[in-house]
Amino acid sequence: MHDGGWSTTDKGWVLHPSQVERNRREVAEALAVIDMKQERAKTCALCGQRTWALDRFGLCSKGTEAHKTWRAESLADIKNGVRA
Repeated sequence: MHDGGWSTTDKGWVLHPSQVERNRREVAEALAVIDMKQERAKTCALCGQRTWALDRFGLCSKGTEAHKTWRAESLADIKNGVRA
């Protein structure tokens, strides 16, 4: 099928109904490969994102407010002798 069953309409991209199961299967296979490649990756203590490297607080490199707060609280605990 041309373009893998995808076509455009006035509402955007649409997958032909006959291709839905094939598309689900291909996506599942691709995600399984990604999971296999990332199975040894570390996990952020706060958000659970997989990453190859964590900072000294056990967090990924995200700069969200929650991550900043965790880092600040951890630093305060270290300065107060609570954590090593």
